[in-house]
Amino acid sequence: MKKISLFILILFISHCGYTPIYNIDNKTKIKINILSTEGDKKINNLLVSDIKKISRNDFEKEFDVKINTSFIKLIIAKDTKGVASDYQLKVISTFEIIKNNKNEIISFQEQINIKNNTNLFEQKKYENSIKITFAKSIVDKLLEKLTISE
Repeated sequence: MKKISLFILILFISHCGYTPIYNIDNKTKIKINILSTEGDKKINNLLVSDIKKISRNDFEKEFDVKINTSFIKLIIAKDTKGVASDYQLKVISTFEIIKNNKNEIISFQEQINIKNNTNLFEQKKYENSIKITFAKSIVDKLLEKLTISE
């Protein structure tokens, strides 16, 4: 009896209909041409790199894009000595999408509050990892917006 119920359980689990969300076969085939970039160079380089990864040669939709980004680091709290203890990191990315002589402007914003680290090297390293995460999130949102459009 245990063998039969184990077999039935395995049979149902293996045919549950699971497919990965980010499977490349499920994505709409799009090509994104980057016309220009302005603003924060580090964020722009990350965005361009991630966009090139998703852009395909066998495309169904093609978009021309101009990118403008800004990275803002604000002090949101100070300790008793007046030294910054908390920061807010914010990235604002604006995409001008040109398709069929129509321009559409889309803007995405990511932000996080972080504590100040006394080790400057570790602080910069952490901020760079946050920038990478922000760039991936923004590209995911852009891809979602472009696949929904039209």
